[in-house]
Formats: sequence, structure tokens, C-alpha cells
Amino acid sequence: PDWDSFLALRPECRIVLVETGGQKSPSEFSFQPGDLLVFGAETFGIPQNILDQCSESQRGQLITIPMFDRGVRSLNLANSVSIVAHCALASIHSQSSTATS
Repeated sequence: PDWDSFLALRPECRIVLVETGGQKSPSEFSFQPGDLLVFGAETFGIPQNILDQCSESQRGQLITIPMFDRGVRSLNLANSVSIVAHCALASIHSQSSTATS
């Protein structure tokens, strides 16, 4: 029903916040199985209280999709999710392939 209830259901999971203020790109980030990917609204991003709470709890990892001009938010939410989901799956697959070889 709310953000805190959501977090309580998954206390062991990292929260990967995709926001313009991040420093690492999804292709540089080491995703883990069970990571929760959080995207904000196209118009205003992730609410500040969620960013603050995740940062304070140290569960949150902030990443960003690199843009030619960081002042332009030209990707819609579906495209952003596609990019990050692909990078997450590739990262996890790469880690599991390396671990088994």
C-alpha cells in the first residue's frame, strides 16, 4: 500500500534508483540478483523523500543513464526501463558465467 510496506517485504534487497543525479551508468554498475529497480515519473523523477531514505539506510544505489546533454530528459520511462533491465540482466549473466567457468 505504500513505500515503507514495500521495503519491509524485501529487507534483504538492494534498491537501485535510476535518476539523473547518479554518477555510474547502468553498464558500469554491478547488478545483483534480487536488486529492486526503481524509476521515477517522467516529469519529476523519484520523490526526494525516497532518495533521502534510501541514501540514509545505505540500501540505495544511485545510477543514471548517460545523456549527451544532462540538462535534457529525452528518454521516456519505457525506454529507460528497457536500457537498465538489459544492463542488469547482462551484468548478472556475466557474473554467473564467470563464476561457473
